[in-house]
Amino acid sequence: MTTANADLIRTMRVFAWIDLPIVMVMAIPGLSHGLVNLIGIIDALLGFGNGVGAWSPMAYLFLNVAGVLGVLWALIRLSQPDNLSLVRLDAWGRLAVTGLVVGYVATGAVTPVLLVFLISELVGAAFESRALARSR
Repeated sequence: MTTANADLIRTMRVFAWIDLPIVMVMAIPGLSHGLVNLIGIIDALLGFGNGVGAWSPMAYLFLNVAGVLGVLWALIRLSQPDNLSLVRLDAWGRLAVTGLVVGYVATGAVTPVLLVFLISELVGAAFESRALARSR
């Protein structure tokens, strides 16, 4: 295995492990409620005033489904860390998530607290892109 391939595998695994705990929380109904409430508390403590509003059962269902899909995606990346297509898709997905969060925050529709999640998204996309470039 080349150094570039080892770097790619390590990068995929590290970011899959970073993602796994948060998407697991999103996937589990009681824990996802706590996550949403925590975001609302942090929003209030920082004085943003956006809050999280009242969530309907339908909104929580979508959060839980997204969490389940996130768990599956992380497990796929852990099981196939050398798959270049998965690395590429994950990097693009991280950029798409970044765009969505920035768009919603910019319009004032959601709390700026969510911007903290972009740290792992942008750092992950950068590291994955670098590992892809090195593997060529």
